[in-house]
Amino acid sequence: MRRAGQLDRPLLPEYSGARIVAVADVIREHLDRTREKFKVDGARAYYGPEAYRELASSKLDAVAIETPPYFHPDHAAAAVDAGKHVYLAKPVAVDVPGCKRILAAGRKRRRRI
Repeated sequence: MRRAGQLDRPLLPEYSGARIVAVADVIREHLDRTREKFKVDGARAYYGPEAYRELASSKLDAVAIETPPYFHPDHAAAAVDAGKHVYLAKPVAVDVPGCKRILAAGRKRRRRI
């Protein structure tokens, strides 16, 4: 399992011009380390079990989800429902219903996943 800060996201700014402007995690130490690594303002670092909802509802264009796959359907649905495009680490989900839920959320809101 990769934690925030140990993921594909460093490639996003380097190759796409994207900026990392917010981070979320349920483990304070990981959140702080990631926030410092990507120079994210402390006000945009969301902590706790509902942090993904706070991040998704903040002013962003897209969300990179690098949580354990079990959580991907909930996290992706929250981001898509908030109007965000989603970059999702693989595996997409742990089962077929989870994958279908993610695809349905993207189609419903016409967002890229």
